[in-house]
Amino acid sequence: MNNVKRSQSGIAAIELAITLPILLLLLVGISELSRALIQLNTLTKAVQNGARFAVVDIYGTNSANTIANPADIKNVVVYGNKLGSGNKVLNNLTTSDVVISQPTNYVIITTSYNFTPVFATLPAFFGYGGDSLSFGFSASTAMRTSP
Repeated sequence: MNNVKRSQSGIAAIELAITLPILLLLLVGISELSRALIQLNTLTKAVQNGARFAVVDIYGTNSANTIANPADIKNVVVYGNKLGSGNKVLNNLTTSDVVISQPTNYVIITTSYNFTPVFATLPAFFGYGGDSLSFGFSASTAMRTSP
């Protein structure tokens, strides 16, 4: 009986040493995916607010197919207000990332954003790696400018 206990002593530590890195990698991966989805949702809502502002800000003041000032629209998307003051909705988002197009009876707001995870590059093992983990995503919203 003592031989069996002695031969299995330390097995739990070995199991922990094998599974802990895998579990930590899984935990970090899930948290980074969550951050990316939160930032995608924030970007989408900012673009929707910009499209809504483009149409509602001028409602009843101009002809049916006009939109608000494009610089103000870009500020609403990036800063959340038309003055362009305060904190940005997303850190790396700029007004040059926002594209406004106006086909007949619509306004389309599109923006792209580059997501950078906390661990921005893969570690280099055996001469491989060092690749960037950043990736881009975009959001677009169309809203009608006239009935």
